[in-house]
Amino acid sequence: MKLPFSLFLAFKYLKPKRSMVSVITVLTMMGIMLGVAVLIVVLSVMTGFDDVHKEHMIKLDSHIQIGTRGQSAFAPEPVLELLDGIPEVQAAAPAVEGYVMMTRHGQTITAVLRGVDPELEKGISDVESFLVDGILPLNDETVVLGDRLAMNLGAWTGDRLTVYSPQCFVSEDELRLPAELTVSGIFSVGMYDVDSQFMISSLPTARDVFDMEGGVQTLRIVTDDPYQAESVSEKIRDGLADAARGQSGLAWFRHLYTRTWMEIHQNLLSTLKVEKDMMFILLCGISLVA
Repeated sequence: MKLPFSLFLAFKYLKPKRSMVSVITVLTMMGIMLGVAVLIVVLSVMTGFDDVHKEHMIKLDSHIQIGTRGQSAFAPEPVLELLDGIPEVQAAAPAVEGYVMMTRHGQTITAVLRGVDPELEKGISDVESFLVDGILPLNDETVVLGDRLAMNLGAWTGDRLTVYSPQCFVSEDELRLPAELTVSGIFSVGMYDVDSQFMISSLPTARDVFDMEGGVQTLRIVTDDPYQAESVSEKIRDGLADAARGQSGLAWFRHLYTRTWMEIHQNLLSTLKVEKDMMFILLCGISLVA
């Protein structure tokens, strides 16, 4: 069979008469093939790593959060009523969140306490799937900890913790006693920032720790598609703005703002994207050389 001229020329220079040059050619091709193969594998691993992290973020956190500017808390009921009119919103739940100090056996650690409504939270996050010990059901005297946080504190299921908020030290004449909480469970998300800092309690427990008489600090929302959270967030912002202008009793809506899960975890997502882009550039470079 007669080969096309281009293939004939390629094979001619691929297999020259001098054997040493042929060996060098083979080694060069193998080196390029191996480099491309390794980078393809690394790029695939980075893509999987990125997907796993995003899945964990979505499982533990909400797709959108509504918070307030300039106010410590707000009544969730009017906002929940507005969210009922947005078809993309599947579930919404109130939460209270802030920094606390925990003490056990003389050791003190700073953590983030999130107070949730156990029933409504079932439609928002899947903390139970991350439990490594204990149980999730929360009452007014229990809390679940990230495994790294528990390890740093030397605590485990059944241990008692002293928890208090810096907000309680309002003056020399007024001081609230810290809360005594029992660890009911330990969770592990696989993300260091979460596992080493977060603890979850019931909403009344968090309100008591932060000395709040009522209201919430944030509403956590789940949509039908987490990757369309930005467009849904824009709808919510428009709805809040229209309600604030249209009803005098809802003028405080203008203090509310929305954030998507991509904005909340922007630093981590940006780092993962840069690493993935660098791997892709290296792969393109080696492919061009080949």
